[in-house]
Amino acid sequence: MTVVVLEQNDIYVTGGDITLTVIPASDGSPTSVSNSGCDLYWITNSNRPKKITVQTNLASPRYRLTVEGQNVEELAADPKSGKAGTPAGVVVLAGLTPRLFIDQIKRVFARCDLFYTATASTADLPGSETHTVTYTLLDR
Repeated sequence: MTVVVLEQNDIYVTGGDITLTVIPASDGSPTSVSNSGCDLYWITNSNRPKKITVQTNLASPRYRLTVEGQNVEELAADPKSGKAGTPAGVVVLAGLTPRLFIDQIKRVFARCDLFYTATASTADLPGSETHTVTYTLLDR
């Protein structure tokens, strides 16, 4: 008899689609709108260190969009082992290059709040753009 335990590396977002509507200030200064209605969950049982990257599908976004992982917490039995990872801080979503989002992940089941912020001013033309934001859990 052989018992095999497969490696598990999963990541998923909850909260659905969000819309950030920016009303530029009349004095021309940048105005920001934020939303933290989505969560990111990840699980890995791998011995190899992991990281999470984030990227948008827009090569040249017209408007500034950022995301930050806040309130990172482990959901496993030992909630203070430090395995959930270290957030990279505010990440600008621009271009097609994956950017570091959370680093130093070890065997863990964890989550964080996704804090999105869109910024515009009267210098920005009216319009809209839709981002598909992708999170990837991979080896460091």
